[in-house]
Parts: sequence; structure tokens; C-alpha cells
Amino acid sequence: MELAGDDAVDRAARGAGGFDEAGRSYVVQHRQDPADRGSASAVVGLCALVGARFTRRMNSVWSGDPTVGQGARIASPVGSMPGRVSAISTSGEVGTQRTASDRVIEVRDLTKCFGNLTAVDHVSFDVANGQVFAFLGPNGAGKSTTINVLCTLTRPSSGRAVVAGFDVSERPKAVRRRIGLVFQEQTLDDQLTAQENLRFHAVLYRVPSDEVDNRITRVLELVDLADRRSDLVSTFSGGMARRLEIARALLHTPTVLFLDEPTIGLDPQTRALIWEDILRLREEKNVTVFLTTHYMDEAEHADRIAIIDHGEIVALDTPTAL
Repeated sequence: MELAGDDAVDRAARGAGGFDEAGRSYVVQHRQDPADRGSASAVVGLCALVGARFTRRMNSVWSGDPTVGQGARIASPVGSMPGRVSAISTSGEVGTQRTASDRVIEVRDLTKCFGNLTAVDHVSFDVANGQVFAFLGPNGAGKSTTINVLCTLTRPSSGRAVVAGFDVSERPKAVRRRIGLVFQEQTLDDQLTAQENLRFHAVLYRVPSDEVDNRITRVLELVDLADRRSDLVSTFSGGMARRLEIARALLHTPTVLFLDEPTIGLDPQTRALIWEDILRLREEKNVTVFLTTHYMDEAEHADRIAIIDHGEIVALDTPTAL
């Protein structure tokens, strides 16, 4: 693997992972020799040898083609939300480059089908700069599929989506360079320290070497993990690991942070701490946050909520109005 090549950012799109030449994303995992731990030079060497010493675990694909992989399997929608209404329409032309508006995400009639299953059905919405936008719905409603389209992990069947000023179909690499992404599944290497996980991510995203240490310190402080920077991730609780993944997603200063059910499986106290981190990001860094959840109490923290069911947006407004 050529870490310094033009596609290095693409290979980092899922933290310690990325996209291969066929467009499939993967996560790389490594078990470090204890003798190397704590050595910055060893970490750099580890990154340079990633192609030979890391194994790939395929976990998502560009499309629903079963000959490519299994990432296209979508759970059947469960549950139903009453009061179905038409998705709120919005006006304005969607451009390929950033416009004078403050809209960071613009989606128009976005549709994604897997065979006969329509996972996302002509959804339209906007997200303004600095907003926390919640995508609320039951399991199988189309939340993760929508986030996968916006993050260029799968191509839309029809419609259009623009993220950070770039069309997700026409300029996917430009989109990836401007987003941070935290998936439901943990993608940290638990045999590396918190700092080493972040340093590896910095190499893949080509963060300037003279800025790496300061950025690591800043993001760890932002999620209250500065005192655990030299600890192995294997010693972290589930909530701490999730907060570290959020810190990693912020290391390259993205315009938009995507969080796919960031608090799933966590206890109420840890969920509250994660939300403190998310709201602090909005206040201190003006980061736009797009998150999916099926917890109604969590969605109330957002500036705007879109409720999705069976692939359609059934309501879209502020928590107070809803």
C-alpha cells in the first residue's frame, strides 16, 4: 500500500482503513510488538509497512452488487411511525461547488435501491453550517443507508447529494477529505495506545508532521481523554473507545462529522457524556454534526430532526415544533 500516494485519504475513510482499488472499504487491524509500543519512530515505521503487516477485513461496498461483497444487505424495515406526511420540500439549486449559502449538506430526491428493496425513497433535506442534525427512525428505516450515500460508501440510485460543496457522485474524493466518520462498529486497534491510533490516522490523512502532536492533544482534550493518551485501547471502556473514535474523526479538521448511532449499546451515563462531547464540538469548533439514532430523548439535543420510516422522511423540523 502506498501511504504517501494521492489515494491515501481514501484508504483512511473508516479510521484505520479506507477504500481499495475496486471501491470497497476495509478496516485494517494490527497487533503491535510490545517492544515497539510508545516509540514514535516505531509508529511511523508501522505505518510505512502497513501493506505488509496489516490484514484487511472487508465490511462495506460501493454498490449492492452481490458479486462484489455483502455490504449491501439491508435489514427489512421494522416498526412504523404514524402520521406519515410528504417529505418537506426545499427550494434552491444544488451546485457542485460551495455556494454563498450556509448549507453544508444538500439532498434532493435521494433514492437508494437494492434490487427490489427501496432503502431510501426520494428524501430531501438541508443541513446548515454548525448544526447538529439528527436522523431519527427505527432499525431498518434507511438511516445508515443515507449516511453511507452521504459519505460516498455507496452510490445513490437516483437523486443528488452535495456535502461540503461537492457532489457525492461526481467528487467523492473531495467529499472524503472534508468529512469525519464514526461507524456503529468499533474500528480502533485495541493493541495500540490512544495516541498511536491517532498518529496512524494522521499519517493516512497526510496531516502536516509539525501539526500532529498539537492536533492529537487538542482532540483528546476535547473528549476528555488527554490523561489516557498513552494507555492501550484494550483497557478502555466502550464509552471511552467511542469518544476516542470521535476524536480520531476530528483529527484532520473535517467540515462535517458523521456519527452512525454513536451511543448504541452504551449505558445512560456514558450516553450523556457522549452528548456533552457532541455539543461541545458544536460550540467550540462550529463542526456540523450529522447523526443517526433511534433514541427519541437523544434526538431532542439536535437543532433539527428528520424522522425517517420505511425509507421516507415523514417529518422534518426543530425538536420544539415536532
